[in-house]
Amino acid sequence: MKKTVAVLMSGGVDSSVAAAILKEAGWRVAGFTLRLQDTPAAAEAVADAVAVADRLGISHRVLDLRPAFQARVLDPFFAAYLGGATPNPCTVCNPEIKFGIFLEKALRLDFEKVASGHYARIESRRGSFFLRKGIDPERDQSYFLYRLRPESLGRLLFPLGRLTKDEVRRRAAALGLPNSGKADSQELCFTAGSGYADLIARRFPGAARPGPIYELDGRRLGEHRGIINYTVGQRSGLGISASRPWYVVRIDPVKNALFLGPRPAAYRTRVSVSGVNWIQPPRQPVFRARARIRYRSPEAGVRVECEGDRFQVVFDRPQFAPAPGQSLVLFRGQRVLGGGVIEFEASGEMC
Repeated sequence: MKKTVAVLMSGGVDSSVAAAILKEAGWRVAGFTLRLQDTPAAAEAVADAVAVADRLGISHRVLDLRPAFQARVLDPFFAAYLGGATPNPCTVCNPEIKFGIFLEKALRLDFEKVASGHYARIESRRGSFFLRKGIDPERDQSYFLYRLRPESLGRLLFPLGRLTKDEVRRRAAALGLPNSGKADSQELCFTAGSGYADLIARRFPGAARPGPIYELDGRRLGEHRGIINYTVGQRSGLGISASRPWYVVRIDPVKNALFLGPRPAAYRTRVSVSGVNWIQPPRQPVFRARARIRYRSPEAGVRVECEGDRFQVVFDRPQFAPAPGQSLVLFRGQRVLGGGVIEFEASGEMC
């Protein structure tokens, strides 16, 4: 009897090729598209997924998870953004929706595994499972998966983890998939082509509340257009005329204020991290690792100091603009250890 797998199909090339690979490997494949929002892009994704499923000769269903997506992803995202943070909703959607609610539903439907088009790998060793980077460094998405529950890893398949994007594109074309030339999807599935700040402003018309811009010494420089329009490390769009470049060094959501300084002032030697999830729990309270402070940042050597459900990270070399709300993810070689969310600095504290 064939093994069964439920494949998350977003309508994009990656998840389509993942489904094809598993079918070729002898799995009984069923495609599922999650209805998370009522947008033209969401409707297009369903249509593309249906067309691919027809081409592959597999079944396809649409599951309406809009209420859960609103409660578990959108509402926390809005709250964090309105509070001056720069959250990453993908790191929440993966464990809560795709590999949380949907995984539980798939298991209840007697599927053995759930698969997706993520560029990551799962390693099995002596009954334990570990999350590893995808082999394509330009496409590796393990950063977005650091919140997965360790006990869920044995139920997941990432067929693209050992492929490059070029290889995936070539496979899609060779299979004659109707979406083989489709452009890559963007990070956030509900922006419909706009940025985070535009999305917030549409949903919360009063969110862009003007406030003061200060130099680090307290001198007032001007007025900002609402802290939702800024992130730590930002240089452009500040509306300040000066003979030297200014950068957002700190956001104070309580005072609704921005603090600007020269680029060196945006570097940090340490950050505090909360909301921690461990895929591979540490054996010692203090240990060495590599860290990314955002998805596309290079890894940095760090010392990690665990403090209950939080940890402090001390960088070997100062890092530019770790942004509150962004995820800091820890690695050891190819393995993902875990991570958490960068906290705001204490008022007036410049690490």
